Amino acid sequence: MLQPKERFIVDKNGQRLGVLLDIEDYQRLLEELEELEAIRAQYGFKTPDAVYLAAAVISGCDVSLTNDHRLDRFSDIAVEVTQP
Repeated sequence: MLQPKERFIVDKNGQRLGVLLDIEDYQRLLEELEELEAIRAQYGFKTPDAVYLAAAVISGCDVSLTNDHRLDRFSDIAVEVTQP
């Protein structure tokens, strides 16, 4: 997952107005968002489920454990459904 350095644009009172990202961090962030959207669109998962699965894929997980049987149709990594 993306771990950018925090650099902010602030006003004269120190209130954060914006953030600066290195171009490499920006490109990686876009790629991760594209992965998330692809999972959401391809499988029809709601955004929270797609975020969970995209994080697992991006982090290099071999298997995802869940008690949500609806996620077992995801094929990018192994999904093991546990009993609640």
